[in-house]
Amino acid sequence: MKQDMAARSANRSLTSKAVTYRGLGGYDVIEFVERTVRAPAAGEVRIEVKAAGVNPADILFRDPGWPNMTSNIVPGLDAAGVIESVGPGISRLHPGQKVIAAVNPVRPEGGAQAQHIVVPVASVVPIPEGVSLAQASILLMTGLTALNALEIAGLKKGQILAVSGGAGLLAQYAIAAAKRQGIKVIADAKPADAELVRGYGADIVVERGPGFAKAIRRPGAAQWCRRAARHGGPWGRVLWCHP
Repeated sequence: MKQDMAARSANRSLTSKAVTYRGLGGYDVIEFVERTVRAPAAGEVRIEVKAAGVNPADILFRDPGWPNMTSNIVPGLDAAGVIESVGPGISRLHPGQKVIAAVNPVRPEGGAQAQHIVVPVASVVPIPEGVSLAQASILLMTGLTALNALEIAGLKKGQILAVSGGAGLLAQYAIAAAKRQGIKVIADAKPADAELVRGYGADIVVERGPGFAKAIRRPGAAQWCRRAARHGGPWGRVLWCHP
């Protein structure tokens, strides 16, 4: 019976609400609209969204200082929810499964901040055990950014990663990922956040401030560090040090 209902659902469109911007500006340009959400095609799933992350990029889409990209845009890069239906040929995921998805908000169908979204199955994974839907909704884009930074850095086990903005979410993910790879971590933090950052796994914590680059080169930190490179946006950065 459930399989029959899922099959019928997969073959029809539905009407649901989504967030959009009616122009550039502040919070007052945010509005809800009703829209038709198509059935998933081959290689796609349709998700009933339970939680969606809000990223700095979502704000930039309505920032007057940026090109006008608000025409029919639905913001949101991360979605967590339950698979409502699947397209033909999908076997890895099934209706009723709790998942997270990475979504491109500038595609014609928009991003994650909607009641229902249709996305490629390649951008969807099951929610980890013990993680709530709300927690899962902030995992993907920040986590992928941290992993991408580590991939670009190309550090090996025993080398040192220096992380600026150590108390932030990107830093938390980068530190955790680095430690799993056997990489040592230096991070900065305000005095009040130092224990928090150590709890993320940082081996050495230096005081946050404009002297970060010098601090990571002091004896006891990374005195052998000769040069640094940056990866990330204006909301935080990951630096890696090479001997």
